[in-house]
Amino acid sequence: MIHAGIYYAPGSLKARACVAGRDMLYRYCAERGIAHRRIGKLLVAAHPDEVPVLMRYSTPRAPTA
Repeated sequence: MIHAGIYYAPGSLKARACVAGRDMLYRYCAERGIAHRRIGKLLVAAHPDEVPVLMRYSTPRAPTA
């Protein structure tokens, strides 16, 4: 799994590191013919009280980095 960094504050060091690492890993795989897929991420609330937190991720926002 390639970490998307969606849990980190936009522009934070962790968010920037995730985005940079993700891009480097996709490029590495592509350059070497390593099979990979960008399939996205499915976030699910396991309990009703998690729904408000989950809804924050459904709001369009600027890229993490």
